[in-house]
Amino acid sequence: MGVNEEDDALTEEGVYAALQGLLKKGLVLIVGSGASSAYGLPGMAQLANHVLEKLPEEHGDFPRKDQADEWDAIADRLREGDGLETALEAGLTSKRLGEQIAQLVGNYIAESEREALSQILHAEQPSQFGLFLAHMLRITDQFDVVTTNYDRLIEVHAARALVTIDTMFFGHTVGRLDAQRSQDELWQIHTPAGDKRRKPQARRRPHVSLSKPHGSLNWYLSGEILYRSDIIVEGNRRIIAPGGDKFRLGYDRPFDVQRERANRAIEAASGILFVGYGFNDSHLETYFSKEPGRTPSAVISKGLTSNAREYLRQDSSTIGIEEDSQTGGCIIWCGNQQLKLDKPLWDFNVLTKEVFAI
Repeated sequence: MGVNEEDDALTEEGVYAALQGLLKKGLVLIVGSGASSAYGLPGMAQLANHVLEKLPEEHGDFPRKDQADEWDAIADRLREGDGLETALEAGLTSKRLGEQIAQLVGNYIAESEREALSQILHAEQPSQFGLFLAHMLRITDQFDVVTTNYDRLIEVHAARALVTIDTMFFGHTVGRLDAQRSQDELWQIHTPAGDKRRKPQARRRPHVSLSKPHGSLNWYLSGEILYRSDIIVEGNRRIIAPGGDKFRLGYDRPFDVQRERANRAIEAASGILFVGYGFNDSHLETYFSKEPGRTPSAVISKGLTSNAREYLRQDSSTIGIEEDSQTGGCIIWCGNQQLKLDKPLWDFNVLTKEVFAI
């Protein structure tokens, strides 16, 4: 990204130029739970505490002893300080227990997301996140966004900013999964200005391709039919619990097509911008681990996880930005260099205004 030369000091101007250089056709945005936590949604630590407290209350009598034993082992790991992702990856094998945890997590996030969605919709202006999506669609007609989150904040950010989103579902009040029909809904008739002799042309609307490989709160499986619906539909939410079930469920509908589209976007990316992503997902990490310098990238988060720091170590040109808790500003990392600024560029709202001038 132009800031990894060992002889060149890390400067504010160099960092700004490198970040601005990401904003071109082919950029992929990866959104993690940190982006939702900024709106008050629970992070992984809160989800772990919620599962630890509520699962025994709601499912205290497991029908099978092996499920009870499995839960006891997971609960012990959580009490010892393991994160939810780590504890479930190490000990979750029961499909039924995975479904119970997924529904518990989904319901908790759904309760927490209402206020955030209302805040986004009723604000006087579109959010900076929504404005960023709109800005990218002035650079490219199709912008890939991948999120491991179940919530619908991205969809509502986009709606408030008049940004069209393709989720691979077609329909409105109640949608169905069909990638081609979803694409068909993007077509519009364009009449060239200033030349009445030219015939109207069919074009696809500029749009965000949103991939949610771990599912969404508004996906339901009712019998054998998969729905996308923002009204309550009888059936189970289609979300994958953190941890053990990811690889098995990742090959089921609708997760398989979402994962495949996300992987294609990442492999073809001209650059990757991570926002609030902790690199705790082995599903996607395979595609992020590139040879140094191949895909320029930057990691923006309030706090960089140990896995995020490991990702930064893989490529000395990758920029990492986190909060400086002592000053309220930010610490910027690149290779072995560190730069402190009094601006909180780890906050995506500030970053988009200050660096991207959006």
